[in-house]
Amino acid sequence: AALVSFAVWPHAAKATKIEIGPAFLVEALVTLVLVWVVLNVATSKDNENNSFYGLAIGGTVFVGAVAVGSISGGGFNPAVALGLSISGQFDWANLWLYIVAPLVGAAIAGVLFRVLSSSDARVPSSNDEKVAA
Repeated sequence: AALVSFAVWPHAAKATKIEIGPAFLVEALVTLVLVWVVLNVATSKDNENNSFYGLAIGGTVFVGAVAVGSISGGGFNPAVALGLSISGQFDWANLWLYIVAPLVGAAIAGVLFRVLSSSDARVPSSNDEKVAA
């Protein structure tokens, strides 16, 4: 995708300048919100057979990019950040931030989902098949 982007957008003259602290915070926070939305609309039993999950996820990414894109560049995903680094939009020295912050945010979202949505977060066990039979 990063290589295809060269055909669409010219190579950046210089990478986006960021302040590490605020950028880390917003990358982790928006990733937390994004993963929370994905877990609730795409995996929750309360929303089976829904058709709105794409809109909810896309809307979350859009709002995150508009709200904090000027602070961090709006990676929210290590793969996206790698592509933006390859295309020169992000400084290679900051790539660690775009890997660690989303992992932190996603881990917190996963724990929160497991705790707050315990009926959805239950992992099926081999005993479930025996009980159903």
